[in-house]
Amino acid sequence: MKEIVSGMSVSPGLVSSTARVIYNMSDLEKVKYGDILVLPNSDPIYAIYVMRAAGTICENGGRLSHLCIVSLEMGIPCITNAKNARELIKDGENIMLDSSEGKVYRNG
Repeated sequence: MKEIVSGMSVSPGLVSSTARVIYNMSDLEKVKYGDILVLPNSDPIYAIYVMRAAGTICENGGRLSHLCIVSLEMGIPCITNAKNARELIKDGENIMLDSSEGKVYRNG
């Protein structure tokens, strides 16, 4: 597997699923249970969608940001500070999130 992007580990875990890259609020409509969310920041508006996610990848923010705290409390694998993740990960592609190591890989 090829590494796509890396960031800071927040909530450890290993999950493979479909990436849902979020650029604007209308992109949230395509999120299904078990997707991996790729988000620009840690805005609290995303909290309801994080509860549906198998994992979260955030481009900006620290370990104490809202999204990271929600992911950690719910046991959802999460990395943050994954620079350019929304450019490097394609919406709909199958990825593996290894949040213990803070790395994202392309499956296949």
